[in-house]
Amino acid sequence: MKNLFIMLILSLSSLSTFASEFRLVGSHLLEYSMFKIDIYQISYFKSSNAEKLVLDYKYPVKKEHSIEGWKVGLKHKINEEENLKKAQWLFDHCYDLKKGDQLTLVKREGNLEIYLNDELKGKTKDEKILALAFEPWLGEAPVDLKLKDSLLGKQL
Repeated sequence: MKNLFIMLILSLSSLSTFASEFRLVGSHLLEYSMFKIDIYQISYFKSSNAEKLVLDYKYPVKKEHSIEGWKVGLKHKINEEENLKKAQWLFDHCYDLKKGDQLTLVKREGNLEIYLNDELKGKTKDEKILALAFEPWLGEAPVDLKLKDSLLGKQL
């Protein structure tokens, strides 16, 4: 019984260490159309050895619309055939999303991990995919400069 208690305490302490290693850099509500429909709240976190984007969905989004969003966000990068093939990995990890779903992209130790509601859905070490993963929000040509500045914690 004592060993079980010690294991539980160690597990909880390591879980809290993992959860607290990230610090929030910035956040932004992505709205779409002239009606300003709230699509998702996106937040950017960093730690000493990792970074992640967390998308909290406020509105249901079909898989094909997520793929279209990736294509728009990567249009300046996927004009090369090789990058289009690499982007396909991202498209393959799109899902029908419901209000309340959370999609997380984590770059850590040369890996990209994709989680849907805390369930690991995909992992790759491909450097080109890692380079594309945050591009629509934090890259050289983000979908919205105000969004990028918000994620980077810049005062607007």
